[in-house]
Amino acid sequence: MRVAGLHVDGYGALADLDLGPLGEGLSVIIGPNEAGKSTLLDFVRGVLFGFPDRRHRSPFHEPLRGGRHGGSLRLQDNDGSPWMLERHLDRRAPLLTGPDGQLGDEATLHDLLGGADDTLFRSVFAFGLGELANFETLDKDEVRELVFSAGVLGAGRSATKAIRALDQQRLALIRPRQQQALANQLRLRLEELDQQLRSARAATSSYATAKAECERLAMNAKAARQETEALHLRARELERLESCWAPWRRREEAAAALEELGALPSDSRALAAATLEIRGVTEELSGHEERGRLAQKLESQMAGIERELELRLGEIGFDPTTRVLPPLDLGLEEHVGEVARRHRETDTARRTLEEELRRADAELAQAREELHLEQAKGPAREAEALAALVRSTQQLRGLLITLDRLEAEEAGKRHEAALAAMALPRREAPQGALIGAIVLLAACAVLCVIATLGHRADPLPAGLAGAALLGGLVLVVRARRAGNVATVAPEEAAPEERSARVAASIEELAAGLGLPGRPEDAELEAFGLGLDAERERRQRVDELARGFARSRRRSSEVRERLDGLERHAAELEEELRGIAEKLDLPAGLGPEALCRAIDAMREAYGLVAASARVAPELAALRDAAASYESRVASLLERLGMEPLGPGTLGERLGELARRHEAALAGEDHRGQLAREVATAEAVLDEALGSGPDATRLRGELASGAVMGWAEERRGLEQRFAEADARYDAELEAQHDAERALRELLSSETIASLELEREAAATELDRVLERWLVLGLSGRLLQATLARYESERQPLVISRAAELFSGVTEGRYVKLVAREDTDQHRHGIEAITPSGARVDAADLSRGTAEQLYLCLRLAFATTFAARAAALPLVLDDVLVNFDPERSAAMARAIGQVAREHQVIVFTCHPHVVSTFAASSPELKVLELERH
Repeated sequence: MRVAGLHVDGYGALADLDLGPLGEGLSVIIGPNEAGKSTLLDFVRGVLFGFPDRRHRSPFHEPLRGGRHGGSLRLQDNDGSPWMLERHLDRRAPLLTGPDGQLGDEATLHDLLGGADDTLFRSVFAFGLGELANFETLDKDEVRELVFSAGVLGAGRSATKAIRALDQQRLALIRPRQQQALANQLRLRLEELDQQLRSARAATSSYATAKAECERLAMNAKAARQETEALHLRARELERLESCWAPWRRREEAAAALEELGALPSDSRALAAATLEIRGVTEELSGHEERGRLAQKLESQMAGIERELELRLGEIGFDPTTRVLPPLDLGLEEHVGEVARRHRETDTARRTLEEELRRADAELAQAREELHLEQAKGPAREAEALAALVRSTQQLRGLLITLDRLEAEEAGKRHEAALAAMALPRREAPQGALIGAIVLLAACAVLCVIATLGHRADPLPAGLAGAALLGGLVLVVRARRAGNVATVAPEEAAPEERSARVAASIEELAAGLGLPGRPEDAELEAFGLGLDAERERRQRVDELARGFARSRRRSSEVRERLDGLERHAAELEEELRGIAEKLDLPAGLGPEALCRAIDAMREAYGLVAASARVAPELAALRDAAASYESRVASLLERLGMEPLGPGTLGERLGELARRHEAALAGEDHRGQLAREVATAEAVLDEALGSGPDATRLRGELASGAVMGWAEERRGLEQRFAEADARYDAELEAQHDAERALRELLSSETIASLELEREAAATELDRVLERWLVLGLSGRLLQATLARYESERQPLVISRAAELFSGVTEGRYVKLVAREDTDQHRHGIEAITPSGARVDAADLSRGTAEQLYLCLRLAFATTFAARAAALPLVLDDVLVNFDPERSAAMARAIGQVAREHQVIVFTCHPHVVSTFAASSPELKVLELERH
């Protein structure tokens, strides 16, 4: 069988985990700490053999992350057929499903596991580091059957058990100082038979005397017993008298008191008979008073409603006596409220518009007055004419600037011509003359700048100076370029003609503006300022005209809106008059008065409804009060008491309650006395019974001799002791006489006693012979076992020795299993090549773990040959081994994994590498930390 895969529903920190498929040979499952490797080991054990509960010492592994406690294993049998084994803690039996879907039972699972149980599987096939570190798990009976002496008596039988069984049988036959041993019991029986034979042979022929003595002693014992019984009977009677004295006294006293009271008076009996009625009217008194207070409150409330209703009806002009109100539905009331609200809004808007109209009329009058004042200053030219004059003025300024520039150019040309004329006699201008000209021109430039700064308002001198400077510079440049040229090129155009045309245009524009032919800058500036003033006045007049138009338009709009509100207010007034007519209200009511009248009507309706609610309740209270008073009066009349008067209800009921309580108290007292008499009589009947003895004892109780009873009981105690002692003595003497008589009668059994003694002696000889044979057999078996240990080894030990030798690289070549039957100790010894024996307990921890691991591997092989191949599940078993031993053990495990499934859990990657180096077909699965 092998595990193909597993699924964990819920187990410890694992939940909904599916692992697989697992390899047929060696599989390594690696995961970090807390990944659940040890939990998986316990899970495999639990699914195969059952989960421990909380009372078990094994880990419980309650699901911490949810899921059903348990899971399933996917198994394959030796033929490769698939099986599914499911087990959960909440289900008593596992669910085993076969390859064709049929369900298997416990026997089927037992066969799959080769008969292995939980102890064997945990000890050999599925273990962790903690179980590997000691030999105790291999010291189980199931394991020792194959490890220790399994080859002496054959497969499945133990020489050790046989030796122990022989010792147990010998101890059952003979054991020092133990009476349970068979030989000891036979020896004691022989001694007892010898004593009986001696007594029987020594018996005399005094049978008749012994029999008469027995009869006399029996008579004496019977008389002593009768005396004792009589004394005990009298003692019990005295105890009954003393115990009955108290109830007797209570009965007598209660009967005397009851006789003294006599019968209950007739009026008291009537009061007691009317208990329910009296208690009813008494308990109902507080409710009656509460009804009275509530009726007064309702009467007061009713009077207030009447007064308030008269006020409200008077407010709206209706007759308070008729209480006839016109119907007032909710829609009309809401409509009145809406009309009143609109009327208030209209009135508010009208006042706002009237105020706005007054402000608009005032603004209109002010705008008209300002416009008339401005127009009274004289007519103002139109804006288009003023704009044309401004354009002509700007054009005239441009022409004057152009004329000044043309005149400057003419002056420059004249200067250039003069300089050229001065340069004609020489071909080459001297360097000094050129420098002088430059200096002259620089001086002219400075003068021009100064003139410009000093005459900012008049641009003409600055323009002339600039033109002169420009001409000088041009002259210098040309002179520089011409060199020794004696002539100057003629001018291409005539500036005089252009100046004349510009001057003509200036005169024409100036004449149109009413200015001189060539106006000065000051004149032109003054004319421009005048135009600006006229433009500002034109703008002011236009703005006043527009403001007057806006004010007039606004006044007209406000007046129109006010007229509309007046019409709307008239419509609302008409609507209010119609509503007042529907409600029979005065026609002149305003909206607020109409709303108040409707509110009054609504309150009047509420008052009428309240009156309708209060009146029936008040009438019911009055009826209930009258009915109660009538019942009280009838009860008082029947009981013979005075009738009710004004204000006497509480007093009469108080007196009735007091008389009723007194009557009940008298009745209760008589009833209590009667019950005491009955109770005491019942106790006396139970204690004394009936018949002559009971009559006699009642007579003694009537005498009241309590002190005499006590004195008699103390005297009986001494007589008890004497009678008991006499009875015991007579009875013992009778028994002795009867025993002697039986001994005399037993004399005829001497022959049977002798036969019985002979049989016991023969049985004792046979037991002694068997004890010797068992001892010899045990010694022979021990010698055989010792020779077997030295000459042969069981298959498990041989296989383990082979693996252990390979792991230790020949350091230990042989293993010997030993068992100390005297000390009941077992162990393994490792044999070195030199023949030295080393006990497993003396090996290092790592080497001992290697030895125990080899033993488990060998056992798995042996178990597979004898029963079934079960998977080996190992949890980090290599962590205490050095690298060389780890590699060797990995090779050994890989060698076993060729025939058996091996599943290894580890958290060390180097362990995976070690197994991979020795088993290339290794299958590796990974777990994640939870």
